[in-house]
Amino acid sequence: MFMEIVILTQLMNAPSYGYQIRQKAAKTVGPYYKINNNQLYPKLRHMEEKGYITKEISAQEGKPNRHIYSITGLGIEYFYTLLKTFPAEDAADENEYLMRIGFFHILDANARADILEKRRKTLHLEYEHMNYLTELYQKEKYVPYSKDYFQFSKDSIMKELDLIDEMLKKAE
Repeated sequence: MFMEIVILTQLMNAPSYGYQIRQKAAKTVGPYYKINNNQLYPKLRHMEEKGYITKEISAQEGKPNRHIYSITGLGIEYFYTLLKTFPAEDAADENEYLMRIGFFHILDANARADILEKRRKTLHLEYEHMNYLTELYQKEKYVPYSKDYFQFSKDSIMKELDLIDEMLKKAE
């Protein structure tokens, strides 16, 4: 879902050709998530087949034709559906979660609460796992930094849980 949301986000701003979509998306999602042509163009074809986007061919002198993609009304509806659709397993995926947070201003209160509750459950599981690892490696002399890292992770999780609680209170 993440890739489709990224593509549709770019097309909601303006019609674009594939290279533009990749460049704009790279700025949006950051340096660690690379979109390559083997990911982008199959997604574009699929979304075109479904009617979410259209493709216009623009001839260029001395260069290959440029395919310019635009979002359709159905594509806008699909975009909103993707944002609201947040399976529990996606709550552990930082990209999926942060993409939804980035569009909280256009989601209704129920969709926001659902996303936050699923993320909260995931964080509680991660916290329990960090506790388990802390106990497991507490007496290990070969992994001296593990305890510090596990504590850092637990502290980070607790901060995010506090933030989620604040966000849920604001949504009421």
